[in-house]
Amino acid sequence: MIVNKGFSLVNIDQYITKMRFVKGNQELNSIREAGKLVSLALKESLNHARQGITEIELDQFGNTALFKEVAKKHPHSTLDYFVMSPSGKARTNMPHVFSNTRLLKKPDIIIHSRQVAINGYRAECERTFFIGEPTTEQKAVFSIAIKAQNEVLNQIKVGMKASEVNEVARVIISEAGLEEYMNHRTGHGIGIGLHEEPSFRFDNQLSLEEGMVFCVEPGIYVPEVGGFRHSDTVILTNNGAELITEYPRNIEHLIF
Repeated sequence: MIVNKGFSLVNIDQYITKMRFVKGNQELNSIREAGKLVSLALKESLNHARQGITEIELDQFGNTALFKEVAKKHPHSTLDYFVMSPSGKARTNMPHVFSNTRLLKKPDIIIHSRQVAINGYRAECERTFFIGEPTTEQKAVFSIAIKAQNEVLNQIKVGMKASEVNEVARVIISEAGLEEYMNHRTGHGIGIGLHEEPSFRFDNQLSLEEGMVFCVEPGIYVPEVGGFRHSDTVILTNNGAELITEYPRNIEHLIF
C-alpha cells in the first residue's frame, strides 16, 4: 500500500484474480458457445490436413470456417482467436510456437492448437496428429499423453485440489519413464484471458469449485521424437466435469 497526499493506493490484482475464478451462468453460456466454435475450426483444419501444405495454410481452413460461422450465427458480436500448428520433431517440442511456412510432409507430427473467444469468453482445443504413419516410439509416447489426459478428465471434480489434478497426470507420465519430458503444468483456467488462474500445478493447494473452467493439457516433449499434447476445455459442476470441446482423441482418428 502506498500513501500519498491523503490518498492510499492499494494493489487489488489478487482480489480481481480470485473474482475471475468462478464464472456465472451468462459467462458459462458464452464459454460453451466458444467451445462449439473452437471445435468447428479445429475440425475443419484437420479435415484438410495433408502433405504439401504449410502450417499457415492448414490454419486458414479452420479460420475461414470460423469467420463464416460467427458472421452467420452471431450478429453484432466480437470474435477473438489464435491458432498455432508447429510441425516436425523440433518445432512440436516447443510448447507454444506460432505457425510458419514449413511444409507438412510424410511422415510428420503436428500439434494443432486453437483458442476462440466470442464476446470476450474463450475455450481451447488442441490435437496432436500425424501425416503418414507415426513411428513405434511416437505411438508409445502418444498413448501415455492420451492416458494422462483421459485420467484427468475422468477424475477432475469439485472439491479436488489443483495439485491433485496435476498429480494424476504426473504419476502416469512418471510411471512410463517420461517425467523429465513433462515440462509444464497439467492445465490452466480460462475465461476472458488466454491463461487464467487457477492452474493445475504441483504447489497449488486451492480446492476446485463449481463454475470454474479449465483447459486440461498434460504435455510430453521428447527430443528427436516430438511433442505430444491434447487440450480440452471443461466446466466444473457438482455433477462432474462438463466437456465443452469435441474432436476424436484416439490415434486412429489422427493419422492423415
